[in-house]
Amino acid sequence: MSLTNFTFFCYNFIVGFGIVFVLAMEKIIGFKMNLYGINEIASIFIMGVLAFYLGEFVFLAFSKVFIKPYWKNGSVNYAFDLTKSDFNLSKTSEYGLLGLAMLSFLSVTIFAAVNGTSLGQTSYESRYEASQGMGFLTLFFTAFLPYMIYRLYKVKNSKTPRTSIAKISFCFILYGVFIYVILNGYRQILMAQLLLVVIFALSLKLVSRKTFYIGIFVLFPVFLTALAFIRYLGEDGGVFSSPMEAAFYYVQGDLFPVDAILKTKVYLETHVAPGMSVFFEHFLRLVPRFLYPEKPEFLNNASGYYTNVIVGYERGVTLSPTLVSEGLLVSGYLGVFIILFCSAILCRVYDLVLFNTKSTLVFCVFLSFVYMGFFIVREGLQAGAYRIIVMLVFLCIAWLIREFLISNKKLY
Repeated sequence: MSLTNFTFFCYNFIVGFGIVFVLAMEKIIGFKMNLYGINEIASIFIMGVLAFYLGEFVFLAFSKVFIKPYWKNGSVNYAFDLTKSDFNLSKTSEYGLLGLAMLSFLSVTIFAAVNGTSLGQTSYESRYEASQGMGFLTLFFTAFLPYMIYRLYKVKNSKTPRTSIAKISFCFILYGVFIYVILNGYRQILMAQLLLVVIFALSLKLVSRKTFYIGIFVLFPVFLTALAFIRYLGEDGGVFSSPMEAAFYYVQGDLFPVDAILKTKVYLETHVAPGMSVFFEHFLRLVPRFLYPEKPEFLNNASGYYTNVIVGYERGVTLSPTLVSEGLLVSGYLGVFIILFCSAILCRVYDLVLFNTKSTLVFCVFLSFVYMGFFIVREGLQAGAYRIIVMLVFLCIAWLIREFLISNKKLY
């Protein structure tokens, strides 16, 4: 799985196909806003495609000249074949990844003990209220994913790979469901787990391509819609005239937030773009509240600015602006071009490390963040850069655990 290809697929699916989906909604049930600017959005989408391709081209040209000579195998690989890969699955590396998983379990346990569970009993924004001041704990909720990857990787040596991958997936996804419940419908971790299972199932040829495409285009939207209905059980459903209308808007809101681009474009016709502040403010999430007591409940990053300023949403949640809106808020059309260009470079750097590493820790930790391609497109490049920092923190923790065990061999 290439982060570059996955991000580009998500961009085409979420924004490109999203335009088609919104136009279809307008014909079937009517849309909640005027679509007079949809043609311009389509032009911006095409410009983004070209910017992404250009970013890839520039990085590949640079890597052939300046990076290739520094790799021992004499080539820069951008493809990964799980069946042919071979890592040294040492016990110390396994314990390093297991330590991360235990850190995740500890964080989830403390969060659950403090906040309890309330799925379907309270409104969705209660998740944000519950996590106030507990950002340090939620940061480590996904720390079990590298160990999940380690366990899935070992399946290739199993005599019954289908049974093994089913058992491992069931156990870890059960844990993901528990996190989904305590976070009152937060689906990101479940989606990441399903993506990883699909990656290994395809790599080991346990699932056919035909089955995969049926799952992506038929079952996944149904699954996402079902999760949305469960998530909003505690809401007042009177806003929709029928379950079909609710399903359309849930799918559109979760997968195709093209309306965010339209609203941002309309807003900027009469207002000045806020600039790079919406990008850099996102990283205040890394600052603990006890170090910054005045830290706002909702940051004015791209999603915060779009939610609070452009939409004027007052329900205490943030809406996804997409990386196109992020670019528009940074510097109009030029901002979109720069954001897509830089997104391609970020993805290629990630792929370069993932596909050329010989380290079990690096492979497992890096691959556990491949899901961020979806959120780069939905939330912006800032979300990808933020997750890269978190990924490096996870890698450092796993490495420190491994080095501690190596220096104290009598402990294991």
